[in-house]
Amino acid sequence: GSMESFSANYATHDPSSLQRISFFQGMFYGFSGMIALLNLVCFLLFNEKLFLHFSLAIASFSVLFFVGDGLFQALFLENSMDRTYILSALLTLVAGATFLFSSHYLRLFEMLPKLRLVMVGMLGVSTMAILLATITEDTLLVALSNTVSFGVIGTYFVMGVKLFSKKNYAKFYVIASAIPLLFIFDFFVVQSFGISFLNTEITHLKVAGFIQMLLLTYAIMYRMKEIKEENELRLTEMRIFMKRQEIMNRKNVERLMEDVYLENLIMHYDLDGLEIKLLQYISEGKPNEKIARKLK
Repeated sequence: GSMESFSANYATHDPSSLQRISFFQGMFYGFSGMIALLNLVCFLLFNEKLFLHFSLAIASFSVLFFVGDGLFQALFLENSMDRTYILSALLTLVAGATFLFSSHYLRLFEMLPKLRLVMVGMLGVSTMAILLATITEDTLLVALSNTVSFGVIGTYFVMGVKLFSKKNYAKFYVIASAIPLLFIFDFFVVQSFGISFLNTEITHLKVAGFIQMLLLTYAIMYRMKEIKEENELRLTEMRIFMKRQEIMNRKNVERLMEDVYLENLIMHYDLDGLEIKLLQYISEGKPNEKIARKLK
C-alpha cells in the first residue's frame, strides 16, 4: 500500500515496468515543477499574490506526492522509516497553502475576514497534533491532525459551492477540487482510522492532482481577467464619485460665498425682514411675479 517502504512497493516490478513508472513520475514532477515555476515568474512579473499562493500550493502537493511515492526515502534516507507522520505533517502544509490560495482566489479575505482567524486556529491545532503524535507515536493524534487539515481544505470547497451560482470562477474551483478532495478524505482521514472505503493510493491522488493543476491553471487566467475587469469598473466608479464630489464641493463653495455676501449686505444696510426675504428670493433666481405672489 501507499504507506509501505519504497523498496517494498517496487521490488516486484520488472525492469521495463520500473522504467515506465520512472518515466511517468518524471513527467509528473517535471510538469508540476514547471507549473509552479511559471506561476512564480508570473508573481515576479505582475506582483499578483494569487500566482505566488498557487505556486506554493503546487509545490506543497508535489512534496507530499514525492514522499508518498517513497522517493524521498530512496534518495535521501538509508534506513526505512514510517512515512505516516511525514505525510500527515505535509498534509498540514498543503492545508496552509490551500488556505492562502483559496482565500485569495475566492476573495474570502474581503467577504469573510473572520474566517481567516478560524482557519489559522485549525492549522495550529493540526500542527500541534502531529508534533505530539511524532513524540508519542500515537496514531489517534495522526488521525486528528489529518481530520483537522482536511477540515481546512473542505471549508474552502464548501465556500466555493456557496459561490457556485454567483461567480463563474467559483465553478472552476469546485469542479477542479471535487475529486481530489474525495481522494484526500479517503486516503488521509478514512484510512487513518483503519476504515476501508475507496482504497485510495498516492497514484490516484497524483492523477487527480494533475487534472486539478490543469483546471486551476486555466481558472487563474480566467480569474485574473475578471479581476482586471473588476478593477477597471472600480476605477470608473471612483472617477464618477470624485467628479460628483467635485461638482458638489463647487456648488457648496458657490452657495457659501452667496450666503456670506448676503449676510454682509444685510449687516451693512441694516435690512428689515421684508427686505431680507426679497433679497433671498432674488439670490435664488426667482422671477418678479413669483416673488410678488409670495410676499403678497
